Amino acid sequence: MRYERVLAIGRALSQDLLPALVAIGILVGGSTGASRHLAETRTPLDAFAYTILVIAGAAFVLRRHLPLVVVAADSLVAAVYLGRAYAYGPILVAVAVAAFIAAAQVRRRVAVIAGLASGIAVVAGDFVGASPSSFGAALSSLALVGWPVIPTVLGNLVAVARDARQTAEQESQRREADEERLRLAREVHDVVGHGLSVISLQSGVALHLLDRKPEEARAALEAIRRASTEALDELRTTLALARDDEARRAPVSGLARLPGLVTEVRLCGLPVDVTVEGEANRDLPQEVDQAAFRILQEGLTNALRHSGATQAAVVLRYDAAALQLLVDDNGTLVTSGPAPGGHGLVGLAERARKVGGWCRAQPRADGGWRLEAWLPGGGAQ
Repeated sequence: MRYERVLAIGRALSQDLLPALVAIGILVGGSTGASRHLAETRTPLDAFAYTILVIAGAAFVLRRHLPLVVVAADSLVAAVYLGRAYAYGPILVAVAVAAFIAAAQVRRRVAVIAGLASGIAVVAGDFVGASPSSFGAALSSLALVGWPVIPTVLGNLVAVARDARQTAEQESQRREADEERLRLAREVHDVVGHGLSVISLQSGVALHLLDRKPEEARAALEAIRRASTEALDELRTTLALARDDEARRAPVSGLARLPGLVTEVRLCGLPVDVTVEGEANRDLPQEVDQAAFRILQEGLTNALRHSGATQAAVVLRYDAAALQLLVDDNGTLVTSGPAPGGHGLVGLAERARKVGGWCRAQPRADGGWRLEAWLPGGGAQ
């Protein structure tokens, strides 16, 4: 606790007190140097001048917490300093710095009002001290308004840029969160949808065969147990990705699981032929490998659940730089349309686009249904 208190004191000294001491040194030293080359119309520095210069510098101790107070204090000091016709010096620089800091921190309308008020105070003080007798001298006094006004404009620009950057970062974070929700929704849909399809079909088989062919019913129940276990394990892994960034580097599933998927579908009563063309042993990018498996899984699941197919065929075609996937069946699509929210066929299209490919489903000219996808990264570029 004592160590933390020491750190807090040191931080306050470095961030608040030290800048104020530097400001005092610059104001006192700079003004003293300027007074050595005093014009006849200016007044030599006295104790009062040094006192208000110290006040102007000390005000910077509040620059992080009460920036408008710093602007007000330095503008008042500058008005009095110029009104008593002391030598021009760094007091105007102090006003400019205070105006810039305030404009970068407070609301723009308030900053503009503070900057204009500061400019009026500085010009009024110089008019009193200099008593300009010519148009040129009056114009020179009026030009002093730029000392607080221009830094106010610059500070506002800094604030606008900062706000725009923060807004962009927040939008980026929201987009990432939305994409993560969609990704998890797709994964859960694919895992649960396929697992429940297998369980539903095999349970129907088991009920049908339970009395007449108990051994075949046992095989169906074993398939249900295996499918439910795999689905639960994969669902746990998928949900773990939402909590563990390191786990996201490992794919939930890939084409290495294709033989098991085909076996499950065949056990559900849908014969599946698998054809592989090209160099099948390449190392696919992780995202492409996972997307390819999910596309094939969804295609075969749809053939089981929706099309009433009696035969399906899977083709994996590796060419020089890509992987083409085909899932054909001889059924008829009976769904009313793609599921909303990124599930089903819409989810597959989004998954393929995310890795730079495409995916579409359409009826075949000779009857049946085809799911087709093209994914990059199937071979050396």
